[in-house]
Amino acid sequence: IQKISSFKSDYIFDFEVKCSNFRINTFIDGSPVFYKSDLEIYNPKGSKTPMLVKTIKVNSPLYYNGYIFYQSSYIAVPGHQTIKLSIGLHGRKKYIYSLNIGDELKMNDGSVVLIDKLISNFANLGSALKLKKINQNGNVSSFLIFREYANFDKLVRKGNFDFVFHGAFPRYATILTVSKTPFINVIFFGAIFLLIGLFSTFTMNNKKYYAKISYLKSKKLYELTLAFSSNVNKVSLISEYNKLKSYIK
Repeated sequence: IQKISSFKSDYIFDFEVKCSNFRINTFIDGSPVFYKSDLEIYNPKGSKTPMLVKTIKVNSPLYYNGYIFYQSSYIAVPGHQTIKLSIGLHGRKKYIYSLNIGDELKMNDGSVVLIDKLISNFANLGSALKLKKINQNGNVSSFLIFREYANFDKLVRKGNFDFVFHGAFPRYATILTVSKTPFINVIFFGAIFLLIGLFSTFTMNNKKYYAKISYLKSKKLYELTLAFSSNVNKVSLISEYNKLKSYIK
């Protein structure tokens, strides 16, 4: 990622972001258990070694240079599926391979096996994979393996190698949300001062005293009027008021 676009304008990063891997685990019905992305930050652009590596997931973003990278969602990439096969010598241990349609495998006997075609439902036998085998002499043969019948190739074709088709799995692309809040430090310190003010308001004993001296012409006397206010501990304030009033008398 070097540039992001919004409805109003484009933003060009002065650094580079790469997603090196995306992983998703699902329940049997296909709904996600979790999904996460491995992000790498390169600064300056074109650097060979990332300066920051972090695995992000929902509610665990990456923070860098004022930007926040959130794991937003994911999407299946149309037309891209990963084929999983187990291959091994006939009757012996098999090894799992993740391949794509069109990939070629060079076998130990010198032949080449081409991952040719994925068939969603072959003759009501379920998902099938068509493979082409090209021998060293140039002869080409094709055969099918079925996802629902793991021993089909071993029992029917009986070739030098056994093939087991585990299925075709969609490839996913990660979807990120990138945000940047300007003057984040000012907002942060403003929030701190607001909290300090609230703490002071509700915990400190803010007492206020008022006094007014008036001259009464009719009585030729001076009148002293006292008033008090407090946001907490009014019982203590009343006690102080009564004590002060006793001194005046």
